[in-house]
Amino acid sequence: MRQFSVFMRSATGLYYVQFRDPDTGLRLGRRSLATADRDQALLRVAEWMRDGIPAPKEGRRSLEHTFTLESVLHALHDAPLTAGDASRIVADLRARGLLDKRGNTNPKTSEPFGTWLRDFWKYDSTYICERLAHGQRATHRHCQDMEGRAREIEGMLPAGLALGNVKRSHLVDLGLALKARGLAPATVNKTMSAATTALRWAAANEIIASDPTRGLRGFSGARRVRGILEPAEVKALFSTTWTDERARVACLVAATTGARLGEVLALQHQDIGEDRLFIRHSYSIRDKLKTPKNGEARVVPLLPGVRSALLTLEAKSPHPASPERFVFAGFYPDRPLDGNRILLGMRKALVAMNGETWGDDKKPEEKAAREKILAEYSTRAVDFHSWRHWYSKNMADRIDMRTLQNATGHRDLSVLEHYADHESEGDLARLGVAAGEAFGGLIAS
Repeated sequence: MRQFSVFMRSATGLYYVQFRDPDTGLRLGRRSLATADRDQALLRVAEWMRDGIPAPKEGRRSLEHTFTLESVLHALHDAPLTAGDASRIVADLRARGLLDKRGNTNPKTSEPFGTWLRDFWKYDSTYICERLAHGQRATHRHCQDMEGRAREIEGMLPAGLALGNVKRSHLVDLGLALKARGLAPATVNKTMSAATTALRWAAANEIIASDPTRGLRGFSGARRVRGILEPAEVKALFSTTWTDERARVACLVAATTGARLGEVLALQHQDIGEDRLFIRHSYSIRDKLKTPKNGEARVVPLLPGVRSALLTLEAKSPHPASPERFVFAGFYPDRPLDGNRILLGMRKALVAMNGETWGDDKKPEEKAAREKILAEYSTRAVDFHSWRHWYSKNMADRIDMRTLQNATGHRDLSVLEHYADHESEGDLARLGVAAGEAFGGLIAS
């Protein structure tokens, strides 16, 4: 039995297709192929058979799905249903989130899950607006990351899967498929959270009738440990001639204060105190100036040599002097230097420390020598964020964890969170002494 027939309607001059279920003989209604060219019409039919038939507002539905739906509708039309049967049907539709409590259809549940999920993570979505209204953090960068993960999820789930039809089994299969790619457990969990966070919110807001994430388990395993340089390497690095002074100062600040890259880039003239550094902001291309990662400003001791390096660098800014002038000046006065410049400068210094020049990409031997050195540091997981770990490791042996936590801005240890707002001058003094002991040798007198 032929699976379809293609014919032209004289009234329109266009080709149409009518599909037939080879098992039941059931025919679907004719559908326009929107072309008067027969070859083009046959190509479109082949595409529909492969990718599914376009359905208004629902993406594509596979032929199998479409035939199943038609069979159900035919059965309902011909079956001798009772009022009790109708109640059971309505109850099932409501349980799947396709009907609300009043029996009205919920248009969201029939929307393709992938489309709905991408919209969920847009910065102007209802979910993000709610978070911001309640004083919770939500950055453009985070939304962009999660929207990217939503696109990845969309490509791994069945085509045309509707929001109301997402089941726990879909999520289990998704997690296993991500794990099979060799991704780290933390990466799998974060990607999964793009879907689970959205579905839990949909259930809590009665968009879907039940939460398919209930009982879903996360993935565990060994985490990649961030590497740090050895003390001798750090000393050698800061003794090396840097090609970019901005990168050297940025690394020096991070190594002696534990500041993140975004926090270093966001430093302004007004943040440089006599003996302390005020970390009030972070900077990213998407979010511009924002609060630090945990949402709170903090104060850290500033060693005299680091303060001098910051002021010297800021004085070279091409922009007018003001309290808001960025220390790490960019091309425009309202934004700091591109962070990639700092990362490149650090990589160049690491290569120089190992006795090699950055080299010319057109000279294979120079490029190979450079890439070998950088590959070794990559294997050790050494990057700019390693300075934050370097700072914490060296300070942890010299200061109590409560005081150190105030300096780093970590909020992971819930037992210590209630101390976070009680930083005192005594804390700062102890941190200053410890920082001098730990990092004094990094700065030339």
